[in-house]
Amino acid sequence: MATGRRGRKTTAKRKPKKRKAAPARRKKARTAPKKKAAKKKPAKKKRAKAAARKATKRTAKKTKPQGARARMVRRLRRTPAAAPARPPVPESFAPPAPAPAPIPRAAPAAAPPTGDMEVAFERALRMEGYANPDPTAVAVLSAIGRGYAMGPASVPAWLRVDVARPISEVMAERFKIGDRAHDIDRGSHRPTTRASVNIVLAQTTGGDQVDDPERAVLASFCLGSWDPALDPNAERNAIAGFVIPWYMAGRA
Repeated sequence: MATGRRGRKTTAKRKPKKRKAAPARRKKARTAPKKKAAKKKPAKKKRAKAAARKATKRTAKKTKPQGARARMVRRLRRTPAAAPARPPVPESFAPPAPAPAPIPRAAPAAAPPTGDMEVAFERALRMEGYANPDPTAVAVLSAIGRGYAMGPASVPAWLRVDVARPISEVMAERFKIGDRAHDIDRGSHRPTTRASVNIVLAQTTGGDQVDDPERAVLASFCLGSWDPALDPNAERNAIAGFVIPWYMAGRA
């Protein structure tokens, strides 16, 4: 190590370090702004074609066909369109038959004289197999027929007398069915039917004057007017409520 004159230490001079030069900044190149794409205008040729088409359409509408074809077109335009022809009707076709008119319900006929009614019921009982009809049965049935012919009120359908036949024939047939009923279906209900007749007679004015033979005929007629296969027992008991008023009206 070198020393100076006075014994001082001297140091060697250091060389200054070379600084690295900073890299130069690159300047970004400015790009020009993008221009919007200009709309393409239709070519003149296209415009010309479109104008030509419009012109041809206008002239086509205004112009009329010439020559024979023109005359035919005018004639077709003048004549109206013919209506579609109807299909031919086959010879075997027959028009539908009209609906039948409803048959009006016939009202009960007027009561015939007393002598004619008695004769009619006696004849009807002979037709039913009674060779010598009982006078009591003839008298009771005749009274029922006269009372029914006077105009029954609110008669149910299952008790209504067939108006297409004489009243004497219908009532004689019902009496025969009830009088000769000895089967289980109908004959076993005779006591109940006779009790219903007695109850209605007890509630009717003059019912006490009806004797036992007349009550038996009334019970047979009520029993023959009831159908055990179709009518319930309640209808069987209600029959006397219609028959007894007819009998009392025809008896007077």
